[in-house]
Amino acid sequence: RLARRRRRRVVITGGCGNLGVKLCTHLLATGEVDVTLIEHPQFYRADRVPAGASVVLGDLADATDAWRAAVPGADAVVHFSAVNPYPNASWAESAASMSHAFNLFVAASEAGVRRGVFA
Repeated sequence: RLARRRRRRVVITGGCGNLGVKLCTHLLATGEVDVTLIEHPQFYRADRVPAGASVVLGDLADATDAWRAAVPGADAVVHFSAVNPYPNASWAESAASMSHAFNLFVAASEAGVRRGVFA
């Protein structure tokens, strides 16, 4: 008799972007993972959210924003969000993106999340 595995929960930032949508779709297709997408309200597009995913809107620049509620209970966080993901990003944009990553991974650490991916 095989033991039934517990469903996992993964939080993905930049969830409405190219990589976020692809990873979310793949994870949901396994039938073993619940996915929560964190997306900035300015970039949220309901038509890009895969069926079955939940969405939390928030600004990762604000370490106290509502997005933090999505982190506790996650098995992993995947950070795809960036202010400007392209090589022509200014120093200010790159620094802001790093602040987003810092805020996310601090929240994950405080919540006891044991796995993180930074891409």
